[in-house]
Formats: sequence, structure tokens, C-alpha cells
Amino acid sequence: MLKASVLTYIVVLILLSPHERAREFHEYDIQTDSSVWNLKLNDFINKVTRKHPQITGGCVTLTSAALANSVIIMALEVSVTKERNAQIIKSVDSLNSLLKIKKDSLQGLADLDLIIFKKFLDIYKLPAITPQQKKIRDSLSNNALIEATRSPLTAGMVLINTLRITKESVKYCSNSTVSDIGSGSLLIKGSLDGILLIARSNISFLHSRQKEKLKTILEYEASLGNIEYSKLALEISQRVEHLDSN
Repeated sequence: MLKASVLTYIVVLILLSPHERAREFHEYDIQTDSSVWNLKLNDFINKVTRKHPQITGGCVTLTSAALANSVIIMALEVSVTKERNAQIIKSVDSLNSLLKIKKDSLQGLADLDLIIFKKFLDIYKLPAITPQQKKIRDSLSNNALIEATRSPLTAGMVLINTLRITKESVKYCSNSTVSDIGSGSLLIKGSLDGILLIARSNISFLHSRQKEKLKTILEYEASLGNIEYSKLALEISQRVEHLDSN
């Protein structure tokens, strides 16, 4: 479990606007020439828990989501190890293929979060001495902020669809893996809430004329995520209750 101080730092990192995060890290060069997925887990954690992190809160959130997705895939793979019904095996393979597509998307979006933040770092290296220079830098910064808002909203829909697929998977999981499905689902929902919090923070720093459309999308995803998770949680609860009664 992460220490409380580390969790607190990540929350603060999320609540800061990209502008503020970029200013805080202006001396640090986030490397985007290689995927975070090439890092050893210990190296990943060390890059997050530095005084001046080299990995963003959004990247951590989406990395957690991709790992949670893997837990659900694992549970389904284990569940059909001894299955003889060809139709069930086919259905599980189909669901796992969909989950793997979502996992790949989440991995790509985790890397993308770093690339977008790197843009802020590069923008804040630009001169802003004259009014014209400041205008150019502010315009570039606002465009990057829009991208930094759209990216987590894109991730939000990937996570919502992951919840939907997982709901269809519950009936196929074995008694011994239903807890893994439940654990992975909780992590997915937590990642969804976290990534939408990042989007909400970014929206608050946008120019007023740009806020409304993105805010509407955000509120839609937040509501839809709650609905889809409630359906999934009910499925899991019913499976657990059935186990308790036997």
C-alpha cells in the first residue's frame, strides 16, 4: 500500500491545473521517447514518488486502470481453465478480446498523458517578455489545456465500456474468481472517478466559451459511470450472496 504522504501528493498533483504543474516542474524534462510500460514497476514508483515527479497523476491513474483490467482478464481466463462447454469458452474468449482492446487503449492513454504534459513543459520554456510573446504562449497553453481535458474524457468512455464488458463477464466467472472480478471492478471505478476529477480540474481553467461543451460531456460520463457501475456491482453482489447461501 502506498504511504499516505504519497497518496496525498498524487491528489494534490491531480488538483493542480496543468499550468501550475508545468510551472512547478519547469526544470524537469519528462521523457516521452519510451513507453512507461517499458519501466520496471519499482522504477515507475520511484519516478512518481520523487519530490519533483517525472510521471503525472493522470498517467498513474490510467496505469492503475490498465492493471485492474488485467485482473478481470485473469479471472476470466482462470474461470474457463476446465470448462468443456464450447459456447461458454467462445463467449469468454470474445469478452476477453474486448477487454484486451480496452487495456491496450488505457496503456496508450497513460503514455499520452505524459506527452500532453510534456507539451506544457515545452510551452513554458517559450519566452513571454513582450505582449506578443505572452499572447502566443497563452494561446498555445490554452490549446494544450483543451487537449489535456479531452484526453481524460476519452479515457472515461474507455473505462465506462470496460465496466459494461465486465458486467457481461460476471456470469462466466468461477466461484473462486468472483472476488477478483469485484476487486478489478472497484479499481476501474476508482480510476474513472479519478480521471474525471482531472478533467473537471482542467475545465475550470479553460476560457468560459470553451467550458460548457466539455462540462456537459464530463457530467454525462460521471452519471453514466455511476449507472454502469451500479449494474455491475449488483451482478457481483448477487453472485456473492449465492455463494454465501451455499
